[in-house]
Amino acid sequence: MPDNNRLVLSTNARLRASVLCLLYFCQGFPWGFATIALVATLSAAGHAKADTATIVALAIPPWTFNFFWAPLIDSFYFLITGLTVVLPMFLLITLDPDGVAARRQADEAALAQTG
Repeated sequence: MPDNNRLVLSTNARLRASVLCLLYFCQGFPWGFATIALVATLSAAGHAKADTATIVALAIPPWTFNFFWAPLIDSFYFLITGLTVVLPMFLLITLDPDGVAARRQADEAALAQTG
């Protein structure tokens, strides 16, 4: 008979640590993009520093005000799985290969038109 408690966070310390690491990665990856990669990309494209600062300033408030809206988001559950909405949404944000590819193609098309 299989062990049903194997994938339960409250009984599996390794799973808890893995989910914690995954959540920190999913939180840090977009933060690094917004504060480092976005600035470098916009600067390399020749945008003015004021425009770059405005874009980055608009990207940071979700982390700044996280303590306000996080409890509200954590209160929603998927009825089918019983999981909170947080983990699937972080995974969707972090692992979005189609969206990244589409944005890359649009950026390359825009660069081709300007250059």
